[in-house]
Amino acid sequence: MTVTSSAAELTCGLGGGAPPHVALVGGKAAGVDRLARAGFRTPQGFSVTSVAHRAYRDSTGIATRFQELRARLPDEDARVELAALAHAGPFPEELTAALAEQLDLLRDAAPAGARLAVRSSATDEDAQRASFAGAHESVLGVELELDAVEAAVRTCWASLWSAGAVAYRHHRALGYAAEMAVLVQRLVEASASAVAFTKDPVTGSTREVVVAATDGLGEGIMAGGDDALTFRVDRNTRALIEVDGPRGPWPLSIGDVNRLVDVVLDVEHMYGSPVDVEAAFEEEVWTLVQARPITT
Repeated sequence: MTVTSSAAELTCGLGGGAPPHVALVGGKAAGVDRLARAGFRTPQGFSVTSVAHRAYRDSTGIATRFQELRARLPDEDARVELAALAHAGPFPEELTAALAEQLDLLRDAAPAGARLAVRSSATDEDAQRASFAGAHESVLGVELELDAVEAAVRTCWASLWSAGAVAYRHHRALGYAAEMAVLVQRLVEASASAVAFTKDPVTGSTREVVVAATDGLGEGIMAGGDDALTFRVDRNTRALIEVDGPRGPWPLSIGDVNRLVDVVLDVEHMYGSPVDVEAAFEEEVWTLVQARPITT
């Protein structure tokens, strides 16, 4: 079956041109695009749009089955089969060509040996009503090659129907009509990573900014790993209120933490509400990977 979607509908650059709609690129990519347009430092990247996911379903002849299974959710057998449909057949030619073009642009701008972060960006995530933190997949360290990126995109598509994502939608009565876009960015080869909250996610206090930091890419921070070091910093004075976590060399200095606090408070001002921000520390500079309103 042929697909008539244009390359511009299947993939979308971020940070330039007309701002993309969240229904096209998903909440995560829309947030990154917003940060880039506001002048915050973000990794170069692009979105594999929700149109691309639908084009794949049409080209492989699974669209009808997809709708039938989605109507049965949260049935577990339907959920498992929906996830498996991400591997039902080849990508349509138009999508493969659009991906190859975007990867060429990244390759031209990236340093030698650059790798990618390929991250789910569902159309209903990172919103005021629902964050979906940790419910969908991210694939880090992906080679800047077409086959590797296609495999990572399939992983992200399948995670729209992860057990956690379906349970989250069911619990919050969100329904199951969301589509999955995918965010593809240069991986920041971080010496340290952090998640910063401008409202304490446990107490709700806005007196301090809470920064959970760890060495390297920080894959365990959002999953509640016990290797994270938590800093609580007074938002007005930047005084360190508390440090909690494992002993040993800190991955960051207090000055490094306060520079991140400055940035995330600027992000909060842009959003007009408390936010949580994921950031990576590379060569003494913070790069923002994600930002979203705090929903709890």
